[in-house]
Amino acid sequence: MDAQTTLEGKPLAWATWRATLVLTLAVLAARVVFLLVSPLELTGDEAHYWEWSRRLDLSYYSKGPGVAWTIWATTHLFGDTAWAVRLGAALSGAVTMLVLAQLGRDCSDGDDRVGFFAALAFVLAPGFAAMNLLMTIDGPYLMCWALASWAAYHVTRRIESGGNATGPMIAFAAALGVGFLYKYTILLLIPGLLIYLLIRRRRLRVTGANALGVLLALVVFAAVISPVIIWNAREGWPTVRHLIGAIGLPGGDMSQAVANEHASYSPVWTLELIGAQIGLMGPPLFTLIVASVVWAMRNRGGNRDEPSGWPAELLMICIGTPVLVFYFVISFIHETQGNWPVAGFVTLLVLVARRVVGELPRYHDMVRDWLALAPDERPKMGLLRQKPETVWQVAWHWTVAFGIGAQIVIVAIAFATASPMLQKTKLIGRLYGTEPFAAALADEIHRVEQKTGVEPIVIADRYGEASLLAFYLPGHPRVFCAQRYFGDRASQYDFFADTNLADPALIGRPAVVMRSSQAAWQRAFVADTMDPIELPESSTRGQRWRQSDNHYYVIWKFGGLKADPSDKPDSLDADTPR
Repeated sequence: MDAQTTLEGKPLAWATWRATLVLTLAVLAARVVFLLVSPLELTGDEAHYWEWSRRLDLSYYSKGPGVAWTIWATTHLFGDTAWAVRLGAALSGAVTMLVLAQLGRDCSDGDDRVGFFAALAFVLAPGFAAMNLLMTIDGPYLMCWALASWAAYHVTRRIESGGNATGPMIAFAAALGVGFLYKYTILLLIPGLLIYLLIRRRRLRVTGANALGVLLALVVFAAVISPVIIWNAREGWPTVRHLIGAIGLPGGDMSQAVANEHASYSPVWTLELIGAQIGLMGPPLFTLIVASVVWAMRNRGGNRDEPSGWPAELLMICIGTPVLVFYFVISFIHETQGNWPVAGFVTLLVLVARRVVGELPRYHDMVRDWLALAPDERPKMGLLRQKPETVWQVAWHWTVAFGIGAQIVIVAIAFATASPMLQKTKLIGRLYGTEPFAAALADEIHRVEQKTGVEPIVIADRYGEASLLAFYLPGHPRVFCAQRYFGDRASQYDFFADTNLADPALIGRPAVVMRSSQAAWQRAFVADTMDPIELPESSTRGQRWRQSDNHYYVIWKFGGLKADPSDKPDSLDADTPR
């Protein structure tokens, strides 16, 4: 029986699995076209991950190898271009849509309508849309989160029915392991599953086959994440210190000066995190998510024993809650970034889809009955207009309008970077400027090389700037990063064999460097003979490169380090721009 037959006679019958496939392909095609024609330059993180992909390894300082391996694959197929770097994000979004749609179907007795609206809700969230256009860890991570959630659903269904859950367990372990290679916080999905099993413990039917399945799943998970473990064991566990430092706990790699900046709690941290979640989902969709969770908990699916009712909704809530709660708690300890907890909303979109499919038909019936009345007999029934309306219908329609509008704004901002007038504004200036700056800097590098007869090395004081220069300078040269030597946190550049500033082979070569002051360089490095570089104003229109405290110099003979960074005081240099 095909999807259309199963929906025959039902409201919203057009929302079939075929409609979901069409929606997914249309969104993917639109995103690929956008990436091909967009003038938006890479962000610092995207360029840094691209630098990782040029030096494939088992893992990296702050993240697993997933993002580097993904960029390596797309750039080897399509070249070192911005759109090729970002292609993996768009593809991840398409897979997430399909998996989320299938999860919605499975949670609703195969109802294709729930699957369609779950996928559509994912598309309409502005934050998710941005994550599927920029190649950071988030797009693939969300994909793995959805895959692991889908597998978890089938694990619980099999266990509660007394069936063999070995296959879903292995799928869950594999998805969790691959997600770990992108972002370690996917492990917060595990306590969500355990909480669900604890709540439903009286209904579980554990068999010997399932006990063996758990062991096999653990083996699969360990095998998939082994590159991260092997690399960290080899390098002295720097990722652990980085993660501890990221949330401001003792024993991390954050300098004491930076830690002191965040020593006292500010309510702004928590308020910003909450505000970021509302903004990333969009206020209407965020409201729908909260309302759907409350509705599910109060009504319990209408029937606790119905496999597609309360148990499925409870699992979706349990999966999403731990990561949201974790970062909410962290916001009382340290500043957080808004994108950190958003995976928690993925499964909650299934609840939104179930409510939309349940409520929109009632709205359509109300409108039909209202239209059947004579025009002069139709009462004003709506919340915002004369036609009948319901709270759920209004929230959904506003979700659609806001989601489409927000993505139009995202596209408009991207193309606004091509406007010379807007390039001077603060917002657009942050998104533009590396390419013309790199072209001007390349001319200066060539001038130094002609004068000295030696190719100069290029050193930036932040990993993002170093990575952007490596991408946009002609020929994608090797670029060095000095941030660790000024007392800041380490970066992956400190682990690459070919970007070691302590390499004796660099001594005596000219260097083109950028930092706030000449004195700062001379405190960290042997760099007595330095001359400032005056770059054309037109090349520094981008906010990143034209800041008043950004200065550029030529070190005519780079003399190496004055001291090992581990011997330096644990504080940021006063001249370091933050």
